[in-house]
Amino acid sequence: MSVLFTARHPQSQGQVERANQTLKRWLAKTLEENKNWISVITSVVQNCKTEVEDHKEISTPYIDGMVADANANIKKFNIGDSILTE
Repeated sequence: MSVLFTARHPQSQGQVERANQTLKRWLAKTLEENKNWISVITSVVQNCKTEVEDHKEISTPYIDGMVADANANIKKFNIGDSILTE
């Protein structure tokens, strides 16, 4: 039996919801010490991935996709760069 996780109905996938809860809990705990979530997201997701592999709760491609999505949105700026704001 194979399970397909879709973006349209994550609430129907208990494993995905469980992973989201775990990430939220770990992020909240980590952000108590470090307020810059961009600097900690990769390590938090990696910790979650390790936890998942230990307990086999969810598929690792899901977590890998989350890491890729998190890293794709990180923009680096240098001093002197022009930044437009809305």
